[in-house]
Amino acid sequence: MENLLLTKDEVIDLTGYKMASKQVIWLRENAIYHYVGHDGRPKVPREAVLPRGNKDHGKKNFPMPRLNGLNGAPNA
Repeated sequence: MENLLLTKDEVIDLTGYKMASKQVIWLRENAIYHYVGHDGRPKVPREAVLPRGNKDHGKKNFPMPRLNGLNGAPNA
């Protein structure tokens, strides 16, 4: 059975930090689900960083803004 949590080395690779407190800050800033263990190290479920099976891997399609009226053009 595959490990359900990222290893310590994988968390270092993901965040770019070796210090647990910096890893936690990075994970929070990047909205990656994790919890902090009794040892102070972040525990990241593998599913929190794996693609969810959709082809665009979490990319969202946002509507394009209406830019009428910019550069002196009249509003339509």
